[in-house]
Amino acid sequence: AAGGAEGGNRPDADVEAPTFWRYVVTALSSVLPEVGAAVMPQLASGQPVPVSLLATVLNDIASVEQEVELVLDDYHLADGVEVSEGMTYVLDHRPPNLHVVISTRADPRLPLSRLRVRGELVELRASDLRFTGDEVRTALARVMLQMTFLASQAWEMAHAIGLTLVRDGVTQ
Repeated sequence: AAGGAEGGNRPDADVEAPTFWRYVVTALSSVLPEVGAAVMPQLASGQPVPVSLLATVLNDIASVEQEVELVLDDYHLADGVEVSEGMTYVLDHRPPNLHVVISTRADPRLPLSRLRVRGELVELRASDLRFTGDEVRTALARVMLQMTFLASQAWEMAHAIGLTLVRDGVTQ
């Protein structure tokens, strides 16, 4: 999407804060060149990332008119104390046009309760993504019926399968 950036998807499990923020700012600047130009030299130095640097990036984002989506995939690989502190600052001070999506295998070290209370957090847990047994049977029945119709012109066979599914209670 225009204005979207993906960062944080790193193969190593020991991403330090300067490296993490360099990836994030690089991703943002790849779609919004005006974002982060002033802070890249400091990020490239590998020195600790001060809050003022993150504030500059947030101000850059606030100055653009479009919505900005920052997607951080596999965040658990970079969820160290320094990264978490910086991300908490970003979430607490983000401009209204910045939307952050975090994908992680474990709860991040972020103030999730505070974000929930403020209505700023939408969570999708594994239980939200699981199919029930009935949903699996219905989906498989639909796929099998479609495959039967597509794979052959033997409408009698498709009709017989359909009747069997209806008889067994799979009607959708």
